[in-house]
Amino acid sequence: MIKKLVLGLAMYLIFHPLLYPFYLLKQIPAILKDNFSSQSALYAQFRPQYPDSLYDCIYKQLSHFDSVWDVGTGNGQVAQALSRRFRTVFATDISARQLEQAPPISNVRYAVASAENSGAADASFDLVIAGQAAHWFKLDAFYPEVLRVLRPGGLLVLFGYGLLQFRDSDLDAAIGELYHGLLGAYWDAERALVDRHYRDMPFPMDEILCQELDMQYEWTLGQLLGFLASWSAVQHYIRSEQRDPVLQMESQFTKAWGHAPTRVVHFPIFMRMGKI
Repeated sequence: MIKKLVLGLAMYLIFHPLLYPFYLLKQIPAILKDNFSSQSALYAQFRPQYPDSLYDCIYKQLSHFDSVWDVGTGNGQVAQALSRRFRTVFATDISARQLEQAPPISNVRYAVASAENSGAADASFDLVIAGQAAHWFKLDAFYPEVLRVLRPGGLLVLFGYGLLQFRDSDLDAAIGELYHGLLGAYWDAERALVDRHYRDMPFPMDEILCQELDMQYEWTLGQLLGFLASWSAVQHYIRSEQRDPVLQMESQFTKAWGHAPTRVVHFPIFMRMGKI
């Protein structure tokens, strides 16, 4: 109880308007954003799978594996992995269309709910986790919800991945031209938190560090183009300009790719983790 009161005071200080950085305040959405329903099938098909090493780092901090809340589950990718270790998984998202892409699993319950109002009972979960989603949350409402639903000694994990790299100058330059150039004005403000690897995101718990993690996959050119098409900024651009920016740059990507049937792509993983 005392620890929760201390954490509550910490959150008050973090989110006090005189102390919370103004540029982060601008990033808290006035309404819940759903940027992925329109391309939910693309998102499910081309989003990278997280490695076992990520979950191993998290599981080392837990002694109970009864129940977990996967916040912003999207197509259920993280929920699917968690279902192999936890007795029950509660997986929520604000997008019903995203949840339609999630696989049915006997010990996973999917629900349309926000990060700020799960609808779960007090002290329900051993772990609250969000993969590539926390930058969309209204953190001043999300953190009190976390404290309410976590059990004593429960763990909060917010993680994501940064901009992909092929470690090839021409190919990475083309990706950078699309990401920073053509789409620069079409990214939501919250994307800046991902670019900074959540480093300046408020986090009201004592942090637990994990080793540096990296996702590596062997991709075809088609997989790269499909992944780029799943970006939310691409959808914003299409709605605004009435043309597809990935198709505009397809010849440039094809030239940079060369004749190799596949290439190795790297995604840096970042994480904020702490216990109550």
